[in-house]
Amino acid sequence: MNGINPEAYLWYVLSWLPVWFTNRVNELLPGNV
Repeated sequence: MNGINPEAYLWYVLSWLPVWFTNRVNELLPGNV
């Protein structure tokens, strides 16, 4: 896949999901605490 290891890419994306989700939830909270 264009020189990218699909399994490594998948693990990279999955490792960032909790971080991204936490940041998005903080943005959506009223008052942007």
